[in-house]
Amino acid sequence: MMIQILIASLVSPSVVPIASSSPLRPLSSSSPSTSVFSPGITSTAQSLSFGSSGFVNPLVHKRGIQLSARNRKKSMAAQASVQQVDHESTVSEADAGDKSLRIKLRSLRLSELDPSEIRGLQARPRIDFSKIQGIVGPIVEDVRQRGDEAVKEYTSKFDQVKLDTIVELVADLPVPELDPEVKAAFDVAYANIRSFHAAQQKTQSVEVETMPGVRCKRVARAINNVGLYIPGGTAVLPSTALMLAVPAQIAGCKTVVLATPPRPDGSICPEVVYCAKKAGATHILKAGGAQAVAAMAWGTESCPKVDKILGPGNQYVTAAKMLLQNSEAMVSIDMPAGPSEVLVIADKYASPVHVAADLLSQAEHGPDSQVVLVAVGDDVDVEAIEAEVERQCNALPRGSIASKAIENSFTLIVSTKAEACAFSNLYAPEHLIVNVENAASWLDSLDNAGSVFLGRWTPESVGDYASGTNHVLPTYGYARMYGGVSLDSFVKYMTVQTLTSEGLQALGPSVVKMAIVEGLDAHARAVTLRLKDLKGSK
Repeated sequence: MMIQILIASLVSPSVVPIASSSPLRPLSSSSPSTSVFSPGITSTAQSLSFGSSGFVNPLVHKRGIQLSARNRKKSMAAQASVQQVDHESTVSEADAGDKSLRIKLRSLRLSELDPSEIRGLQARPRIDFSKIQGIVGPIVEDVRQRGDEAVKEYTSKFDQVKLDTIVELVADLPVPELDPEVKAAFDVAYANIRSFHAAQQKTQSVEVETMPGVRCKRVARAINNVGLYIPGGTAVLPSTALMLAVPAQIAGCKTVVLATPPRPDGSICPEVVYCAKKAGATHILKAGGAQAVAAMAWGTESCPKVDKILGPGNQYVTAAKMLLQNSEAMVSIDMPAGPSEVLVIADKYASPVHVAADLLSQAEHGPDSQVVLVAVGDDVDVEAIEAEVERQCNALPRGSIASKAIENSFTLIVSTKAEACAFSNLYAPEHLIVNVENAASWLDSLDNAGSVFLGRWTPESVGDYASGTNHVLPTYGYARMYGGVSLDSFVKYMTVQTLTSEGLQALGPSVVKMAIVEGLDAHARAVTLRLKDLKGSK
């Protein structure tokens, strides 16, 4: 119980988890100098923060972003060099069959950690975000100034694709020919996603008579112009096109711009085109990265300006979204949705094969992903799980990518359900898998997670693709204050009030008194003059 209280006390009211300066001791070592995270990996919290008005961005200062040709070249070179790491990770898969990967999760015991070490477990492994911001800022400003030409230039530099046009009208694209089984799978996903999100319309409208003659209501209206970011770096994700475009379709958004990196020949992934047409997208922007986000935020000669940008992405995409939401672009975003992560809670009855598969399902997204295993009790066979992780990782086509993510991940051994839930709430994972007996009974104790997967037969993969829930979820620990994408992400709400003469006579005197207290006489007169007219008409 004391450990549970300790963990709860560490859930800071500040928005971003702050990385501890204290090292973390692996279970297998007594050395206090060993960190649970790989050397050189920094916490997002060290460079990103929210204030009451939103993202605090060090690039936006009193003089604004100063862009020059030299800065643009330096920015392009820096982003290209980091993106090359992703390409090399993909190429290295060709050698995966020739080399056996040694995989081991770092193990920690909750009872042996002090408060600062527990707090440090919140930190996510990231490349230095301050450097990424320095790269993204000039790109965002360059796209603002040069529009389509800037997007073409960055696409040529980063993706090695030369484009004549950067935007395609979805209506003009032919329906792609897909394998019948692939098409059927996407159709199932579309139907389930639409069913779950359409059901959310029932909770949108509210109407209440707060007192006789005073009626208040809330009505939903679609955000007319939305931009949907579909990642396409080391893996193309047409499923994300459905996750974002389907609720936009239900909400009634008029302009739906879907941004996705082009293929080497300049064409668009056919599965993405199929999903875009089925879900009613209007435009496809053939670009990725910060330049795509900037194009949608500012608008270009061919890309419509949008009012809101939604979708997951790498550090460049996340940084661009957060920068632009506090800029003159007048654009909002869904949430900070960066590299993927999962926390798996497992008891002694959980299959090591299943637990390992769940951990790897997120580790294979990218080297900057993080996976966490919370083992409940000393009788969980952690060694068997680790052996399965190594065995399965070596069999994966993206095994070398997954192994890099595992290097930045860990196992935490706790004693009780209460400790497991308390730590999960502290960590606030994007995906939370509860692979325990009577998993449904755990839900009331879980507060902070993007999406929860309860029970032995609920792998995270079903939510990623076709159960119906949305897979665009908060990362970095932002699940403490953000929810995932839903139908509400594509609408805004207006409140409406209607008073009868009797209602104004009943409510008016209270309004007048409050206005006088605040020294706002005009507010009071807007009521008293009407009350005077009502009295004179009798």
